[in-house]
Amino acid sequence: AKKNGINVAFNPSGYHIKHAGKEILSSLKNIAFLVLNEGEAAELVGIPFSKEKEVFKKLDKLMPGIVAVTNGRRGVTVSDGRSIYKAKIFKEKKIADYTGAGDAFGSGFVAALMRQQLKAKSYKLKADDVKYAIRLASANATSVIEKIGATEGILRKKDFDSDARWKNLKISVKKLSRT
Repeated sequence: AKKNGINVAFNPSGYHIKHAGKEILSSLKNIAFLVLNEGEAAELVGIPFSKEKEVFKKLDKLMPGIVAVTNGRRGVTVSDGRSIYKAKIFKEKKIADYTGAGDAFGSGFVAALMRQQLKAKSYKLKADDVKYAIRLASANATSVIEKIGATEGILRKKDFDSDARWKNLKISVKKLSRT
């Protein structure tokens, strides 16, 4: 992928982190997007997530891309190496099944990044592109948990674009200090 200029998204499981953590850490320099839950992020870098700032500092140092760390009902924290983005979740209509929520988040984020890069005809993402990805990923995860199964509820472009429900998600942005 690196040789051919292909961006790579990675969502390692807890099992892979436990059994191949060193290999994963060394490969992060070639990753464009990494998505983990809080427990996986903490285990990967060897820092408890209660020290969130240090976890992100280490991940940002190890990789050039975007890191998203999810925490179920508490939302997501994302770093693009320049800023930290925090968002809660969309209110679900009903919870049917949590199966696939994390994967729906990750795939929604990747789809949004691809869409924004194609629109801009560039690989330089702006803060609004990251916020769009967070919103689409969060909407996709919420839609999936409202259905039974891992793939039911996956949003299509027209579903996301036309439903006012997915328009507003409060996302805070804080610039990272250079120190």
